[in-house]
Amino acid sequence: MKSVWFLGVCVMTCCASAQTTLEFDPMQGWASAGGVGGGRAAYFTCDETITLTGAGFYCDMNPGLYEVQIYQGAGEFAAPGPLLHSVTVSLGGIGQTWQDAAISYTLNAGQDYLLHFRSADPNLSVANSYQRFFWGDDPGEDLDLGVVTIRDGRAGYDASNYSNVAFPRMRIEYVDTTCYADCDQSGSLNIFDYICFGNEYSAGSSYADCDGSGSLNIFDYICFGNEYVNGCP
Repeated sequence: MKSVWFLGVCVMTCCASAQTTLEFDPMQGWASAGGVGGGRAAYFTCDETITLTGAGFYCDMNPGLYEVQIYQGAGEFAAPGPLLHSVTVSLGGIGQTWQDAAISYTLNAGQDYLLHFRSADPNLSVANSYQRFFWGDDPGEDLDLGVVTIRDGRAGYDASNYSNVAFPRMRIEYVDTTCYADCDQSGSLNIFDYICFGNEYSAGSSYADCDGSGSLNIFDYICFGNEYVNGCP
């Protein structure tokens, strides 16, 4: 971290984060499978705080509108927790390849999430075919990919059907939010980051849960203040 003076104000500067693509790849080989009905999902633990910029599903997707959803994880054998974020995008009709959607959402370290692709029309089959890998049915068979640890796959329109033995081929694009206090991603720390944090807090976003408690309260403001004082690497 370094500091510069601008109009009499000391401003701490930090480096901008680069976008990274991470495929949920177990390096055990992919197998093609038949059609996808209601939807497919990946259940994982986030090991670092990151901001998603995109998500993809490798399949021969039928053309139409699709919902890309992020749920709070509630356990490998449990139904999904609350829906945290959702975007609706037009995808499909280009053969078996990556079907990617732009999405912006912060995932916090130590939290479980479920990334779900499904058709906006429950009567529309998602894909003619997709790729998956076969994994053991033991909930202890997890795979640490560094930024995330994949836990199991899910199937169905409500993503409640446990299917670890057929984990869908998915990927995410993200930026590393190592400099948590740079809320507005300007590359410098100033009063606008406090304003940004206040807006995120008012919106009830996951980013504002600074202390990872699962609820927003005064301790998140205290946590953010500490992060701000610590500055950027």
